[in-house]
Amino acid sequence: MKLFSLALDYDGTITRGDRLDPDIRDAIALARTRGITVLLATGRILDELRRVAGELHFADGVIAENGAVVHFPESDHTTLLAPAVPQSFLDELARRGINYRAGQSLVDADAADAPVILEVIHSLELPLVLIFNKGRVGLHAALETLRLSARNTLAIGDAENDHELLRLAEVGAAVPWSGAALRAAADLTLSGDGTAAVAAYVRDLAESGTLPVAAQGRRKLLLGYDEDGREFWLAARGRNVLVAGDTKSGKSWVAGLLCEQLILHGYCVCVIDPEGDYRSLEALPGVTVLGGEDPPPSPRDARTRRPAPPR
Repeated sequence: MKLFSLALDYDGTITRGDRLDPDIRDAIALARTRGITVLLATGRILDELRRVAGELHFADGVIAENGAVVHFPESDHTTLLAPAVPQSFLDELARRGINYRAGQSLVDADAADAPVILEVIHSLELPLVLIFNKGRVGLHAALETLRLSARNTLAIGDAENDHELLRLAEVGAAVPWSGAALRAAADLTLSGDGTAAVAAYVRDLAESGTLPVAAQGRRKLLLGYDEDGREFWLAARGRNVLVAGDTKSGKSWVAGLLCEQLILHGYCVCVIDPEGDYRSLEALPGVTVLGGEDPPPSPRDARTRRPAPPR
């Protein structure tokens, strides 16, 4: 599969201290010249990221503040995906002498002040949560804005707070110094030491332009159950499938089941259906049917027609 986008965790993955490794910057530049969109994911406030990373035009997009802020450096457009921080909350933190840095949807403070902060949240009855890491990353919103698919995305992270980043991407890669839990959940673990290992891997991705196939695919196409009640499935990637059998043996049903699950997993599927056996797939989100009772589409229509919105 083609690699269209690369999501990189910032702190601890592509940095030395909190500064971007120059080798990583060069590898990112190479990937972008090969048509790969590069996104940075960080729990930092956007202004704080600018302070440590400098100008952000070396990346196509930034996912900041736990995924609440998506920023596109080229256009300087910023999208807020979560409510702004209530001023009453900030005022009370200041009154209690809590040192903090406020972003648009996130307040960064010392973990030692967590009990007081939690008390403030309860006393003001605010719909806020207290977290101790970067949390969920808004990768999906950034990809949707750029009209890219998570199924053509590879993500690299380093710690337990990157689980969601790696889960959403088609391929999730852990760096060698990440914890055991993240390495176990990731599709693959990079080899080598330090940020040089990440830079070398990004350069290899840029040269190949394709997504690696993990030994154990996370996305599975369930076909049924065996006599012992265990699931019988196929990995969604890395195989060719031939469906064969006698007339009325269920070939169309199996093929339709595979298509349905691929679509629901977010993969792009093209079905050439001369007999109209698969029109029911139109009920699934993002599916467009061309032809049928209408004249067959031209090659241009088939190539450029946008899917119908979900109903």
